[in-house]
Formats: sequence, C-alpha cells, structure tokens
Amino acid sequence: MPPLDRCASRGVYDPLLAECRCTAGWAGRHCEVRDARPCNRGGSSELLNFEALCAGDCDEDRALCFCAGTRRFIPHQCSPAVHRRTRLPDGRPAYPALQPNGSWSMANVYFERDPGERHDWRNLEKPPFEWIYGMQAGNPRSPARRQAGHVVPFCSARAGERRRSGCRGGPCPVGTMGEFCEERTRSFCLRDCSGRGTCDAGFCWCNQGWFGVDCSLHTTAGDGTAQLQAIQRAPSLQALQALPSPAQGRSPLRIYVYEMPSEFTTRLLQWSASRPCSARPD
Repeated sequence: MPPLDRCASRGVYDPLLAECRCTAGWAGRHCEVRDARPCNRGGSSELLNFEALCAGDCDEDRALCFCAGTRRFIPHQCSPAVHRRTRLPDGRPAYPALQPNGSWSMANVYFERDPGERHDWRNLEKPPFEWIYGMQAGNPRSPARRQAGHVVPFCSARAGERRRSGCRGGPCPVGTMGEFCEERTRSFCLRDCSGRGTCDAGFCWCNQGWFGVDCSLHTTAGDGTAQLQAIQRAPSLQALQALPSPAQGRSPLRIYVYEMPSEFTTRLLQWSASRPCSARPD
C-alpha cells in the first residue's frame, strides 16, 4: 500500500510537528487552505499599484505574470500602457481580474479622467500595449511616442529579437534564465535539499522517508499512517564540512535549531519576484 499523502501533494509532512510544510499557494496544517496571490486583485475602493498588475496570465501561487496563453514571463517594468477599452488577444481586459461569478473585468486601476491628460489611458510612460502583443483588432492605438527602429511584439519575439522588442531587461524568476527566461536553471535550496529531494525555487520536495526544510530528517513509519518509529538526524553541516567547534568541551551552551514554518523560510524564496533581494508586495 502506498504511503498516505497527508499534504495532498501540496507540501511535505513533518512528523515532529504533525503538520505539513506547504509549497507556495497553499497553507493550513495539511495544506488544505488556498493561499493564492492574484496579480490583479483589489477591492472596489482599493486602487492597485503598478507592480501588482499583470497584462496576461497570472501564476497565483507565486504572483508571476506571463504573456496571455504562453509561459513567457513579463517583467514588472514591462507592464504596458493601456486604454480602458484595451483587450488581450483572447478578449479579456488588458489587466484581467476574475470576478466571483466567473467573468472577467478590468482590474481596479486608475485611468486619467482629464481629456488634457489622455482621457481613459493609464501609464503612458510605460511601453505601449502593442509593443507587448502587437496590434489587436478593436484596441485603441497607443498615443504616438518616439520609437527607435522596428519594434517586435515581446510576446511573439524570437531568439535574438528581444533587443528590438518592447520589453527589455530585468532578472528572471528563480529557476529560469536566458533571453526570455524560458531556459531552466538550477535553483537555490537550503543545503541543496541534502541530496534527498528536488529543489523548487527554494522549496525542497523531499524524497519518501525524508522531511525538514532541507530534507535532512528521516522517518520510518510502517505503512505511512503508523506512529513515528524513528527519527534520525542527517550529519550536521559542520560535520560534513569537517569544521571544528571552538566551544566543544569548554562551554555548556547548546543551541537548538528547530524547523521554522515555510512562510518564514522556503515560501519567501518561492514568492521572491524578479527583482534582486525583494518579494513583490501584496
């Protein structure tokens, strides 16, 4: 009989704490609570700031923005200027916000109201919408602005065309690299998951029988539902590095290091946005 999945494939179970360490997008003792971070959310009286917006598809687990219908990452600085009537290629509003009834509306953002200030436009200092998606039938064309050479729509640009697209620069999300952030690269995880798990942008998906923020703890439990029978710590990092302790034998001081909840450790890494040393604010 396969072991019981106490975390519904949304985290790693910790028998010491009798609860799960959940991956981004989930919370609760057994990862049963949805903890989404929609990019375009906002109440009726709450205007959204620039970095919380996504002109495309939002990864609501990690609050990352992608071109509509693709997995091409859109850096926050490339969020385009839009008109109140601007639509994505799939017909949704330019900054789509999902309503409780399942319909889509424009996110609650500020549009200029004074005709002298480009009435019903937003963020005209940002890249024009057509620089990201190209001209779409029915969309109002962005006000004329200075352009240097031919602009290739970012969401359909090919290798070598990014320098001529309307979206430039910016680091990639954790675990990706390349001109369009479409190449996979090795992610950082604590102790590289001790070689006993898979690293997912800071979160360790531990192999069966192992748990802990770095997969350094082991459990043997009969069919997966029996009481914990044995807990063995993996060799300490100090032992693995053969570093002597200057306090050994001379001090009664002992420091106990315990597992911290994932919202204070791995989830911060998974939530980190495509900006150095920062997480996107809600």
